Amino acid sequence: MTKASAVDWFAAGFGVDDAADWRAAGFEPAEAVGWRVAGFNPAEAADWRAGGLEPAEAVGWRATGFYVYSDAVAWRAAGFDDLAAASWHRAGFEPAEAAEWRADKFKFAHVAADWRRAGCNPAEAAAWIKAGVDFACDALAWTKAGIEPAESAAWRGAGFDFGSEAERWCHAGFDPAEAGLLTRIGYNYPEDLP
Repeated sequence: MTKASAVDWFAAGFGVDDAADWRAAGFEPAEAVGWRVAGFNPAEAADWRAGGLEPAEAVGWRATGFYVYSDAVAWRAAGFDDLAAASWHRAGFEPAEAAEWRADKFKFAHVAADWRRAGCNPAEAAAWIKAGVDFACDALAWTKAGIEPAESAAWRGAGFDFGSEAERWCHAGFDPAEAGLLTRIGYNYPEDLP
């Protein structure tokens, strides 16, 4: 280390050993100060910097629970900031899967997680929503009844709000219009027919 360099490191608040560690990690005094103030040691700072993050960004990622730079970099590469990534990560998503759900217009991790728990992928969930079924639990009931998204609209139009209501009629061979007419005239279940 030259005399001028030693003066720069000392002026930045680094002792001989600290300066040597930061220099070995590839930092100049001004940059090292930013990382040290942010709470990083030389090795950590080198990793986060190699991932393309500045100290303030790295602090944000750590504050939201991402302590390993590679996790933060993966979420960032998938198009998430630290806060959004934390929400999706807490809901049990990996970056690529979360990006897939967001691409299908699911803004909130907890909503996507509900649909995923119901056994839907993003396209299936989007089809249910397009068909007017906004909640995963309702879609699950329609699915258990053996009724697909587009068909559920006809059943709902015939007065059946839930898949469980339509299931008996569907399995008995009635279409939505027939079942709707029969329930309007007083037959609650196909078993009630004479």
